[in-house]
Amino acid sequence: MHSIMSDQHASRASLAVRGGALALLWLAGSVALSFPASLLATEAATRVGLGVSPTIFRVVTLMCAAAGGALWGRMVARVTGARATRVAAHAGLGFGLSTVTAVMALTGIETALLAHAQAGGAVPMHLAFAALFPAATGLVVLATVLAAGLGARVARGRALRVAGRCALAATAVFLTLVVAMDAAGWRVGAPDAEARFTMVVVTIAGLLLATAVAGALALPLLRRAGPERQLQQG
Repeated sequence: MHSIMSDQHASRASLAVRGGALALLWLAGSVALSFPASLLATEAATRVGLGVSPTIFRVVTLMCAAAGGALWGRMVARVTGARATRVAAHAGLGFGLSTVTAVMALTGIETALLAHAQAGGAVPMHLAFAALFPAATGLVVLATVLAAGLGARVARGRALRVAGRCALAATAVFLTLVVAMDAAGWRVGAPDAEARFTMVVVTIAGLLLATAVAGALALPLLRRAGPERQLQQG
């Protein structure tokens, strides 16, 4: 009995490590790819006489994130025993749409805060960042994991609980990192922040950590909640 429990624990740990690594590869990697891809698309649009538009970045980001989400969804299908094309489609749409929505919302809020600051208003940027960016990341995780779970035909309530746990964990680790880096002298909005690319550094570190943690939780939890598990329990 002890040997069986040890094997099960090792299997869950291995799946968690794989889940974190693949989330970094497919999800974070696809978002990172969207930046150089957007530059190339913008350059191509300029060459053919089209104007530079934020729409180019949004469309390219949507395509890259959807592709990354679909590839991650195939791994979810593999561990849950669900149909790969269905889970990939759900996860791709979930991650793609939520990522673009989050980027647009954060960009709009940041623009409004900067305009408010230029007008003489007091804007505690480090507090705004700590409140908005981890929360936005958590919402993207929520949408992505929920979409993948529903695509894997996990019961809606179970899928929502799994997605909620992953989202809370991602938000918590991102916020913890923001607070820790702030205490270490990396405060977003500080006088020397622009020269040190503080917002970029903290954002990238937070996103990578949150993605790894969410991915490490999602695969084991979705496998346990998935169709095969439900049939066994029935």
